[in-house]
Amino acid sequence: GLPICKQLTALMHGGIWVESTAGKGSAFHFTCRLGFSPAATSWPALFCPAPGQGIVPLAVSPNAALRQALLQIFAAWNIPLIESESTESALALLNTLLADEPRTVVVLLDAEFPDADTRRMLSEIARQAAESPVFVTVLASAQRLSQVAPYQALGVSSTLHKPVLPQDLA
Repeated sequence: GLPICKQLTALMHGGIWVESTAGKGSAFHFTCRLGFSPAATSWPALFCPAPGQGIVPLAVSPNAALRQALLQIFAAWNIPLIESESTESALALLNTLLADEPRTVVVLLDAEFPDADTRRMLSEIARQAAESPVFVTVLASAQRLSQVAPYQALGVSSTLHKPVLPQDLA
């Protein structure tokens, strides 16, 4: 079974790994690249709100190249992306965004921040999300995907494998 899964994930340009804890069990994880329809060039439905609703993407990464790549993806969809290079400035931006008017914020959070910074940010987002919807997607390299699993309990909506491609956000 596992060798077949390894071959399948390799064919899909991904990988597979297992994390085991004695007496608790094992968790299997995998990554893969799935097909994308070139005809799907419009902005994903998540970011097409009903009239009167505003959905704002906020990219938080210490990596300028990642922020630039995300800016290009969002620019192709004619969607303004707000960016931040630190969790501290991102929280300040988030406070401003949520204070201005009712809107939904989708945070694209790079997993490269120190764990304490990430946990502080996620805790603050969880506190604010009681009043306004905030969704968090953690962007992680394949090697870090298993390290972000504990963030699910802190309100992370989803994780994406880096490098991020336009179809990953659809």
